[in-house]
Amino acid sequence: MASTSLAHLACLCGTIITPGTLLKDPEVPVGPQDTVKVNLHKYVLDTIDGGLTPLMLNLDDRQIPTWSAASQQSSNIPHDTILSLPRDSLKTLSPPKEDSYLQAKCHCGGVSLLVKRSNYTSNITADLPARYIPSDPAKWLSYFCACRSCRLSFGVSLTPWLLVLPDHVFNANFPTASDNTSSGNSDANLTTVTFGRLATEPGANTGLTLKHRWSSPDTVRSFCGKCGATISYWCEKRPDELDLAVGILRAEEGSMARRWLEWKWGQCSSTEESIDREICDSWVGSTEVMETTEVDRSGNR
Repeated sequence: MASTSLAHLACLCGTIITPGTLLKDPEVPVGPQDTVKVNLHKYVLDTIDGGLTPLMLNLDDRQIPTWSAASQQSSNIPHDTILSLPRDSLKTLSPPKEDSYLQAKCHCGGVSLLVKRSNYTSNITADLPARYIPSDPAKWLSYFCACRSCRLSFGVSLTPWLLVLPDHVFNANFPTASDNTSSGNSDANLTTVTFGRLATEPGANTGLTLKHRWSSPDTVRSFCGKCGATISYWCEKRPDELDLAVGILRAEEGSMARRWLEWKWGQCSSTEESIDREICDSWVGSTEVMETTEVDRSGNR
């Protein structure tokens, strides 16, 4: 029986975990449970808003250290400070305007996108299942996935996605695109990114280093062909929707892009396929903690 070690977790926070053993046999649908334990959060301040760190400060009676950068080069951040990061990250920022754009870019910049602010209207939502529609029409719905396919594609226990309409994602590397992601752009000056089967045709998505892998006959996962960053998930079962990787967003307020995204705290798809219950359960039980971090002592958000 072959085995391998999990060495890190990338779920919007810097985390060090104790390696465990994971079956590599592709016929095994899920694998053993609880292969890792969170031992340390590092580079927490890189997230700006704390990411998922507030959910994993105390696990199974373990107080988890939280470091601003690498543990050898920084001090331990008090847990009260960690819990204030989500709220503090939004203090000086206004909600994005209707025709504004959020930059999304991979590590090397080969895939650089502009995501238009959500503006759900009745004619847009008419054909969408209710579970895909945010309560705030000015935000995109976001969630985590614990399925085996996402785990093996990302290499992490939980995968963060935002559900976006494909015609709201534009090519920022195309010559006519502007670097101004807050205002000044118009759809007429931008080129939408092509996803799905048409994305594999010659000449599609000029200027982007997008590559594609069909993980099943009707499902394609796109990534940067240069740095390998995961970009998106598209399937023919819902061709008018796109799952975009939250990790490539460049929001001023931090890794969870709260001004642009609506998070359903605790919502996670395919939890039955999770192999790391401690991590998954932290998110599933996150409602009280995450809502508390968005409210100050006077009760204001």
